[in-house]
Amino acid sequence: MKVKSHGFTLVELLVVIAIIGILIGMLLPAVQSVREAARRTACANKLRQQGLALQNYHDTIGHFPPAHCLRISVGGTTDALIRDIPPGGYLPNGEPTWGEWWSWMFRITPYIEYNGFHDIVDTQTHPWWNMVYPDTHPDAGLSVMRQRCPLFVCPSDLRGEERYVDGGNPNNQVAITSYLGVNGRNQFQETDGQDGMLFVNSKVKMSDVQDGTSNTVIVGERPPAANLNWGWQWAGAGGSPGSVWFGTADVVLGVHEVFAGPIIPASNAMVNSGPGGNHDYYRPGEFIDPMNLHRYHFWSHHPGGGQWVNVDGSTRFLAYTVDAWSDSFEDGDAQPPTVLEQLATRAGGEVNEDF
Repeated sequence: MKVKSHGFTLVELLVVIAIIGILIGMLLPAVQSVREAARRTACANKLRQQGLALQNYHDTIGHFPPAHCLRISVGGTTDALIRDIPPGGYLPNGEPTWGEWWSWMFRITPYIEYNGFHDIVDTQTHPWWNMVYPDTHPDAGLSVMRQRCPLFVCPSDLRGEERYVDGGNPNNQVAITSYLGVNGRNQFQETDGQDGMLFVNSKVKMSDVQDGTSNTVIVGERPPAANLNWGWQWAGAGGSPGSVWFGTADVVLGVHEVFAGPIIPASNAMVNSGPGGNHDYYRPGEFIDPMNLHRYHFWSHHPGGGQWVNVDGSTRFLAYTVDAWSDSFEDGDAQPPTVLEQLATRAGGEVNEDF
């Protein structure tokens, strides 16, 4: 007796393959969404730890850390711009007593269980550039600047394991960060900036936060620039029009920061008076950014917005719409502060009913 075969026909096989393809197409976005939700939660946890470390620093030292400390004279247009005396004052040679350029991230390392890392650096005798270029400055030994701390890298940033590498010497490397401190609206006191929590030579106290610690952001997301030359963990000079070394775009940033060229189209930037003339704003950025246009505004790899931590240590996800200007205002007319501007200032006197 001959047994009849029960195999698939070609049509049936194609139908099954098509059904499997449809199911995979339906499942993949869901899987990616779940993974991104997990990464976003992990990102919020990292920011929460930073917020708590900043609070512990304040409780120990008596104020929040400066973005970085700057000497009396650094040349360029910097000397003509207003800045506070740094915590600890100046040494006889005009350099800050606490050491120059070391970032707020470096200052809080004792409060994130990085005590050993912090203790191997003498900020007075080891300027940060000695830590970048150990071959040029052998007294620094193994470069501290290349050592990574995962707390300062967003899980959604695929470049988190990378380092900036000096083109002239591959041994000179720097760890990068996905998070920058908030200096306020921008970096210049002359344009009503330095009104946030962390800025050059700052020593802001909890009592200075008149808008409320739950209504004032202190750290936000800004992935490192495409060339990794902006956004360093342990120290950074920053840069802006006229080579102003206030740490901007490197360790801190304003929510409407003054940016340097190349100038982005006026339709994508806020135009204002002041040093440089143009202010960037909170908007989506791009991973592929060969001209590094996105270094002067906060953004993240999360869809629709980014994570922020408040002075009280609480975190929140802010959509890009919180920095939208009203279409009812003509060019040149005075614009009311956006929600993000209100959140970025420590004593702006704004009442933010949405948060």
